[in-house]
Amino acid sequence: MQTMETNMGGPHDNYVGKIMSLAPDHLLIILQLLPAPSVLSFSMTCRHFQALAENDAVWYRLCKLDWGAEAVDGDDGSGLALLRRRRQGWMHVYREVATLRSATWRRVSLGDVLPRSRASSIICLVSKRLILFGGGSSGGRHLDDTWIMDAGQLLLTPTLHHGQGSNLWSRICEDRSPPGRFGHMGTAMGKMLLLFGGFNDTGMRLSDTWICELRSSSAGVGVEGEGNSAEESWSWRQVDVRAAPPARGAHAGSFVPGGKVVIFGGINDTGVRLCDTWLLDLEHNPPCWQEIRTVVRPPSRSGHTLSWVGGGQLVLFGGRSARFEVLNDLWLLDLEELPGPVWRELWPVRGRGERGGGGGDEDIEWPSPRAGHSATPVLGGRLVVIGGEDKNMRRKSDTWILDPRAWGESGYGGGGREGKEKDNKASAAGVVGNNDKLPPRCSTASSCMRGAGGGSNAGGGGRGGRFSGRKLWRRLKIRGDVPRRRSFHSACALEGGCSIVVFGGMVDGELSPQATRGLEFNGDMFVLQLVPKLQIDKMPSTIALENASEEIDFSLGTRDKLELHRED
Repeated sequence: MQTMETNMGGPHDNYVGKIMSLAPDHLLIILQLLPAPSVLSFSMTCRHFQALAENDAVWYRLCKLDWGAEAVDGDDGSGLALLRRRRQGWMHVYREVATLRSATWRRVSLGDVLPRSRASSIICLVSKRLILFGGGSSGGRHLDDTWIMDAGQLLLTPTLHHGQGSNLWSRICEDRSPPGRFGHMGTAMGKMLLLFGGFNDTGMRLSDTWICELRSSSAGVGVEGEGNSAEESWSWRQVDVRAAPPARGAHAGSFVPGGKVVIFGGINDTGVRLCDTWLLDLEHNPPCWQEIRTVVRPPSRSGHTLSWVGGGQLVLFGGRSARFEVLNDLWLLDLEELPGPVWRELWPVRGRGERGGGGGDEDIEWPSPRAGHSATPVLGGRLVVIGGEDKNMRRKSDTWILDPRAWGESGYGGGGREGKEKDNKASAAGVVGNNDKLPPRCSTASSCMRGAGGGSNAGGGGRGGRFSGRKLWRRLKIRGDVPRRRSFHSACALEGGCSIVVFGGMVDGELSPQATRGLEFNGDMFVLQLVPKLQIDKMPSTIALENASEEIDFSLGTRDKLELHRED
């Protein structure tokens, strides 16, 4: 027994001795190559290692790797830039962003000139301007107006009531603009906004593609209202495309690096919900739509979301099925998979939005089924899901965050550091304009799911993988002026993903004597400040890493916080 203990303990002692013998500057170089959970684990070994792990250079490198150089090094007045000036060290900045414990809702209601209340519209950030177009209003009428707002003024202006302060909204006046519609798809692509499809108030489904773009010229589209430069003009133009998808509304779509847009699903002109995937390549001459055919694909649906999460990957969540049931399944589309694009479902199957699902899934947090929600990419490559409605059209006010780091055994997949840095370059080059970009977080999630036991089907897809931890989803507890329950609202990220603006939607209204459920179109605007921006309280210069790892909770089990990629 004594020999066995000696044999078991000897190698461990030698290993620790070798680590301890390394010079501090060598250890710091190693720490800067590790992910945050490994740095936290290293810091809990002894006081000496804890002091090294708190080094600001280590956490600066982690912030830069996870969020991109533009967010970390830029000085654009964003929430992150202000936060790092008011905090002592990058470790505190990382903790604040990772936990979102200070997230706050703020209602914004500015000026006398306001867009009409609406739902199923689009709002996007383009060249530091918020652009709002279309939507449905009371009486089933569609809207065809375009509004613009300076996003910087929105974030700097305190909350006001109607009739106070300057008018931040301005209406774009142009003869040539898209016909009125609602349930359309819109996405920002550099200095332009792309729009596709939708319904009009006669029930017709549309299949046209439009672009709204900024032109730095005194000549061009006029702008009603205040707060806009005389040298700034915006214009709409219809894009002549080849092989447009079938007409539809209530579909979802998103940009992809390289001048591409992907859409999925929706409702066609006969009222049938669709399950097809289409890709638009704007760099092709002329621009061309192409259907993406896969062996496995998500079921037909409408009212869902499709969001880019890095590289050529997009995440689909929720919606209403062909049987009019609401869904809460989660799918990943990998456009870079070889030999061709692949759809994979991210599960567990049981326990979604419920407790006591059985089979070990009862403790997993998962949003309840919904449609008409929003899913917005934010800092750190995560998605924030807000609101929606259930199968009985009861609207919701909850907020969830989806963290791609929980996918698979390796968290980021096989791309590693080089893959993420490549994504950051792609984002800077082809997706968004100055200070608008959202740095991607993972590069090869399909590799994650192969490692997680989902397999890589040669036929293309299938059930793609059990995630490794229990924090793929996390419900956020947010203070402040929480919006009313709503669905089919519009949302987009500001400040490089440090905040989200939410506009309009359908809310519960007052019941008429003959109605079983009230319905009201809303025109309120809210800002969800994920990273504290104003009057940030001071924090101590050091924090207990034991508590930090528990609070950050990088998909760690409660039994062993240090095991990052525990198999479920």
